Amino acid sequence: GHRVYGLGDIEFQPLKYALVNRPETILSGMVAITPPTGSRSRGFSEGKTGIAPHLFLDQAWRNWYLGSNQAVEIEIGHEHEVKYEYSAAIAYSFINGTGKGTAAIKPDQRFVPQISTEFLGETTLNGADWGKTEFSVLPGVNFWNPKSGWAVRFGISFPLTEERESNKTIYIQFGNHLSWTGWKKKGEGS
Repeated sequence: GHRVYGLGDIEFQPLKYALVNRPETILSGMVAITPPTGSRSRGFSEGKTGIAPHLFLDQAWRNWYLGSNQAVEIEIGHEHEVKYEYSAAIAYSFINGTGKGTAAIKPDQRFVPQISTEFLGETTLNGADWGKTEFSVLPGVNFWNPKSGWAVRFGISFPLTEERESNKTIYIQFGNHLSWTGWKKKGEGS
């Protein structure tokens, strides 16, 4: 009935491993951990810790990107639940000088703007909410600084199913991609 603002449960993705790592195709896996950091009384948390192994497929064609994420989230708390999470994204990055080849991994630009649309779904596989499915679309805009690796993303999620947590959700996301390979190479010369 009224608007509520606040920080929800924060997902940590400490390690990600690439099974296939080519400039235009990446298949990777990781385990996400989501402790109940949000306020339950304000509706920003279910009070459970989530552990979710993910499988990502990232495919690039010049300035275009197509991605897929599949995950099974196991929620540990007073009620144990298992959820299947899935998403697909399409995006266009404004990377200069791509021409007919693959876009540069680290473009020589201060900022790289990107527009994207993501389709997100979640189905509960067991527990009190068994069979509950939520599906939404998330258009957004991203800004990436290739030199530092930092990126910020803004988006608004609109539900497409009757089951929903809200009529729309506004996202502000910060992130940084750190490469262990780059750190290893730096340390080898010391």
